[in-house]
Amino acid sequence: MSLFSRADLLSAVSHIQPLSSDAPDKAVFAAYGKAVTAYGAVESTFVPVGQTDTRLRDEAGVLLAAAPVKPVADIFREAVERHTEDVLGRDSDVLAWAYLDAMTPVDAIAIGLSPVHARWLRATAYAALVVYGRPGAALPRPPAGLMIDVGLVPGKAPRTRFVDEDDEEGTGVPVTVYARP
Repeated sequence: MSLFSRADLLSAVSHIQPLSSDAPDKAVFAAYGKAVTAYGAVESTFVPVGQTDTRLRDEAGVLLAAAPVKPVADIFREAVERHTEDVLGRDSDVLAWAYLDAMTPVDAIAIGLSPVHARWLRATAYAALVVYGRPGAALPRPPAGLMIDVGLVPGKAPRTRFVDEDDEEGTGVPVTVYARP
């Protein structure tokens, strides 16, 4: 069972695609400007600034609740919750690999979108996995453009701290690395 169904993704796209910089209507253009800010904030959460995986999750959770992002994030949240009940609820042994292929159907739909809409769709889907996924589950690699690669869905206690180029430990890499199963 795929985590994000085609119906989920098409529903998410129906919220994203009408937002365009080419809109002749001032109201639609204003909505596009708000979306650029809101989706940009989601993407910026994944820039390493010394946050832990749990802090990243909490920051992304707040940003997923922002006005233009919320309807899309809700679709992905519901998909993650449905997957948790249907698949993880029956067999906890699948937790290690439950989300590894989650971005494959997202990428397949994103190919047909404009670059900005594809970026928003991918970033929101990945952030939803980080925020709403089952703690301890392995995550897929992040979409291009997101600088933080969260190996596992964060649990209650921080496991990883991400640093930037000004930190002693390195550039944009986790201080602590957990192997993927």
